[in-house]
Amino acid sequence: MEFATDSSVNRKLQKVSVIVTALFVMLFLFSVITSYVVHEIVDDFDTTDKMNLARSYAIDIRRQALNDQESLENGAFFIDPHGITNESNVASFNRSNFNAVGICKLDSTCEIMTSRDKTFFVPFAEIDEALIEVVTQAWMGRNTTSGLFESKFTGDRVISFATPVYDNSGKICSVYFAQRVAATLSLLLSEHFGRQLYRGSVFLVDSNGNILATAGNVAIKRFGDTIYSAEDFSYDFNQRMQEAIRHQQSESLSVSIYNKDYTLYMVPVGFNDWYILSLSAESVKDIPIYNSIMMLIYLILFAVLVVVCAGVVFLFIIKKSFQAQLRMANYDSLTNASTYNKFRYTVQRQLELNQEFSVIATNIRDFRYISEMFGDKLGDHLLEAVVRLSARFSAISLVCRTDADQFYFIINLHDEERIRGVMLQLSTMISNAGLRFNCTYPILVYSGVAMSTPGDNPSRLVQKAQFAHGFANKPFTHYVQFYNENMHRKYSELKTIESDMRSSLENGEFKMYLQPKVDIRTGKVCAAEALVRWIKDGKLMMPNDFVPVFTKNGFCVELDLYMFQQACNQIKAWTTAGYDPIPISVNQSKMLFFSTGYVDNLRRMLTTQGVDPRYLVVEILESIAARNVDELNSHIEKIHELGIKVSLDDFGSAYSSLNLFTSLDVDEVKFDNHFLLEKDQAKKEKNKLILGLLIPAFKKFDKVSVAEGVETAEDLAFLKEIGCDVAQGYYYSKPIPVDEFETRFMADRKVGGDAQG
Repeated sequence: MEFATDSSVNRKLQKVSVIVTALFVMLFLFSVITSYVVHEIVDDFDTTDKMNLARSYAIDIRRQALNDQESLENGAFFIDPHGITNESNVASFNRSNFNAVGICKLDSTCEIMTSRDKTFFVPFAEIDEALIEVVTQAWMGRNTTSGLFESKFTGDRVISFATPVYDNSGKICSVYFAQRVAATLSLLLSEHFGRQLYRGSVFLVDSNGNILATAGNVAIKRFGDTIYSAEDFSYDFNQRMQEAIRHQQSESLSVSIYNKDYTLYMVPVGFNDWYILSLSAESVKDIPIYNSIMMLIYLILFAVLVVVCAGVVFLFIIKKSFQAQLRMANYDSLTNASTYNKFRYTVQRQLELNQEFSVIATNIRDFRYISEMFGDKLGDHLLEAVVRLSARFSAISLVCRTDADQFYFIINLHDEERIRGVMLQLSTMISNAGLRFNCTYPILVYSGVAMSTPGDNPSRLVQKAQFAHGFANKPFTHYVQFYNENMHRKYSELKTIESDMRSSLENGEFKMYLQPKVDIRTGKVCAAEALVRWIKDGKLMMPNDFVPVFTKNGFCVELDLYMFQQACNQIKAWTTAGYDPIPISVNQSKMLFFSTGYVDNLRRMLTTQGVDPRYLVVEILESIAARNVDELNSHIEKIHELGIKVSLDDFGSAYSSLNLFTSLDVDEVKFDNHFLLEKDQAKKEKNKLILGLLIPAFKKFDKVSVAEGVETAEDLAFLKEIGCDVAQGYYYSKPIPVDEFETRFMADRKVGGDAQG
């Protein structure tokens, strides 16, 4: 049996969720790995690019330094070793990029010419110390370069170059030197730096870490002439820089400045042990191609995330939709009871597991009538109470509602007494639930039980419970009927009754029997009650065998009208035969009494037969009196307008209410036969006490009192003593055919005939 449950739908949705989650995780991991790989590739590319940039700085500086050295050597070749102020030397100086040139002679005097057209003649010992050092090296025949120093003669921070000057014999006769302002090297670095897209700084340092030139936009906290004096550089970092410079190695070092990470790229210039230090604050994330690739990856990841989120939302919506559909498919919206499909599925599962259990079909008697009379709110409350109160019994595992007040229970019991005890207790609780709405109509519950047996299936179990339920409709009490095989025989009989009822009505097989009603004061028959008997194929069927069936299927409406017609015919026949007719009481069902056109049908039958309506009495059951009193009196008034009296039958059977009774416009009250037929003597005495109180009270309301079930002279004497008006029962006669009734009770009513006592 295929049946969707919450758990099965959740399992399917969980599988889909796992697949979606796995896809998302895979795509997410792919994006993360791709991002990492791209980052590493671009980072390697960026490192290489930054290192190449530092090398380009070094190349530019080396080229400039070599050019300066070459210019100096070329000048030394043509210079006058005795002085530099002649016209040709001045012209050559002006074409150079030096801010000062000079010559030191063998006599230890130095001549210096600046770009400001000043010339100085000073002893060798009075020139700058850094200049003395490089000049001394040049006297030894080497081209040399100084460190950075501040010139006494120009006031600029400069770097000096020196080269020896040779005479014709090849001997050193003087030293030619030149000075370059360090700022021009910084300018050279700045021009190169400005062409790059990166942020940071670049430094030109010598082998001692002295800063010769700088360019860029990173403000390193206070440092002096050497790069090692910066406060931002740790001791370990300085040691690593010194090690690289000492060995003239290319190196990249990480450092944090102002809480931001930088990388220092170190490249030897290849001239005079100079070093380029390129400090870059650039992150790989700042590289355009990297950003483009990562943007694409992020867009893909975002798209995946959007799709997954949409999928999750979609799954959530589907789940909610499925849950709503499952709730609609599996649970009743009013009571939250299970639907029939869920009930059948559960029964099938328990049968497959070979569990012993029972299925119960349950109804509230006259539920539609109760809802009509006391409102839908009470009806809904009772339906909800069935489910709510059932939950208090652990043995009841499932409650199913199929239609109106039709319920099915699965009860995990297989013992008749225990099941009956649970259901009667539940029925009492449901009945008490109606008290909250001041319901005066008794709320009765009847149930049919089928206990599981090997070989059963859900349809068969339900059918057996329905069979039992059909036989459980006992009046005036909660009732639990258990299924047995004999019910099929009874069911077959019921079906035979239903199949034959209409043809029997047409063929006149329903016969009117009469039971006399005797005036207690005179002892004479004063009226009769019409009772139906069904004679089929010569066999007499009593009302208890077919009236409940007709009440259930609605055929009672046609039969009751038929009986009223027979009563009219009999009154007409007596009148025609010369009898003084007696009133005939005819029972009328609730369904007929409140049916559309009922009064018109009575009027038509009276008119057709020309019958005096005072000879006809309509008997209504006490259960009808529980309806709206005003509506009931309205119907009674219409019957009174026809001239027909109304009798309240079976008073005291179950629905007695003096307040209700005193509000009804009935002409006669018939006390139920249980008052006199009670076998328990103590209860019978109690019943007589009640009759002794009620009958005198009813006389004050001008109601005729009729006692049914009179079977003994003692009963008659008691009724006469308390003032009862009419007696009916086997003491006088059981219901008999009309012709026998005429012979026994109508002879003295023949007009002109002999009187008989």
